[in-house]
Amino acid sequence: MVKEFAPWMVEESFKYYLASCHLGATKGLEYVSCVNAALSIEILFKSYLCKKEINKHGVAIFKFDSSLINKDFRDEKRSCSHDLYTLARSLPIDIQSYLFLDSDFEILKRHRHTFTDSRYLYEVSLHSGYSDTLSELAGLYVNKTVNLYKKSGCDDLWISKFETKY
Repeated sequence: MVKEFAPWMVEESFKYYLASCHLGATKGLEYVSCVNAALSIEILFKSYLCKKEINKHGVAIFKFDSSLINKDFRDEKRSCSHDLYTLARSLPIDIQSYLFLDSDFEILKRHRHTFTDSRYLYEVSLHSGYSDTLSELAGLYVNKTVNLYKKSGCDDLWISKFETKY
């Protein structure tokens, strides 16, 4: 099911999820919570769409493989590297079946550009509202991914010590 483990990316995704939770509880920083939740989800999706390389120091690094993007679902007017909906629809079908309910796709489509559109609110004339839905999804997807990694035999220390909630 998992073609290549990218535990460091899953851990980074979890950190942005935690930041989202913390910021969502802070009045006036809710939109920053949404940006962090969107980034958490983006990194997690990219963890399934990456390739492992060894850098010049002999350390494994993970690079997003944009050739895996499913162009049938992209927003033609926008870049797809931060597009949550396009990234979700680009995941292998077995991963999509494992991670998502059908209703998730509508939520991801509605919030597909949250990361790019909400980072710099001072540049936007109309501010979007706040919803903790993305944060909830980020937590769910991280937990499901860690469970999947454990079942698939990932021996990464962070993964093995992570206590999933679902």
